[in-house]
Amino acid sequence: PSSIAYIVGQAELWTDAGYVDKATDLLSKQLRYNPENHPLTMTYIDTLRRQGEFNRAENLLAQHIVERSTDPQLWYQLS
Repeated sequence: PSSIAYIVGQAELWTDAGYVDKATDLLSKQLRYNPENHPLTMTYIDTLRRQGEFNRAENLLAQHIVERSTDPQLWYQLS
């Protein structure tokens, strides 16, 4: 249950099932323990978007780009 892959999978299942708040809470808590984890961060950003929290998702993505400035996929998503 503490595996990043498990946590990402659980959050995606909850999001797809309509439990977006539950997925957001799980990812938010996990990011406190793993603040710069790329899979957790990207799943959290996707979950925020699906929740309609576009400004929060954009801000988090902009912060994440600072750590991974050479990742073209991040720049594409930010645009």
